[in-house]
Order: sequence, then C-alpha cells, then structure tokens
Amino acid sequence: MHPALTGERWAHRVVADLGVAPSRRTGLAVVETAPGGAFGEITAKTAVSLRSRAGASAC
Repeated sequence: MHPALTGERWAHRVVADLGVAPSRRTGLAVVETAPGGAFGEITAKTAVSLRSRAGASAC
C-alpha cells in the first residue's frame, strides 16, 4: 500500500486550481491565489488548516 501523496512529509508544495501552498513545519501557507481568488475562498473549500503568508499574491 502506498502512502497518500499529500500525507505528512510527502508533499513539499500543493499546487491546485485555487492557489499554491508550500508545506512547512508549521503547516501549509498559501503564497499565491488564482486570479480573482481569495484566501477565504480557499479555506472554505478545503478541510486542511491553512495560513495566509504575508505578501501572498495572485498568480
């Protein structure tokens, strides 16, 4: 059985249609959002706890 690709310590960066979030020791931090997207939209559509990184920009 293979571990999930997004499991802890397996993924270094999550790239999705809503934005980009590198994996850090402190969790995922959104660094870019899709054009017209917002951090609140991303957090509303995911079950993962996310942080907004200062200076996050639109892709």
